[in-house]
Amino acid sequence: MPVDHGRWLSCGHTRDRIERLFPAIGEDFRDQLGDPILRLAGDTSPGVHDMLFPACDPAMYAAQGLAAHVNCRDNFWPRWRRGGSHCRQFPIR
Repeated sequence: MPVDHGRWLSCGHTRDRIERLFPAIGEDFRDQLGDPILRLAGDTSPGVHDMLFPACDPAMYAAQGLAAHVNCRDNFWPRWRRGGSHCRQFPIR
C-alpha cells in the first residue's frame, strides 16, 4: 500500500466497507477516500474491539487521575516503527 501522509485512517469509511464495527483478520482499514491503508494480519489482544471511540491515550487517563497509565496510543508506536513505518504526524485526538 503506498505511503501518502495526506491520507489517514477513517473509521467511518472502514465501517462502511466492512459493514461491522471492526475489521476481521485479513480485512483492511480504509482511509478518508475509502482506499485500503492497513490490513489486520492478526489480533492477540484480549477483549472486543470497536471503532466508535478513539484509542485511549495519556491525556485521557491523566484526566481521570491515572497519570502514566498504560494506553493504546503509546502501545501502538513501538509496533508501528518496528514494522518499518515512519509517520511524521500522528493525530492525538
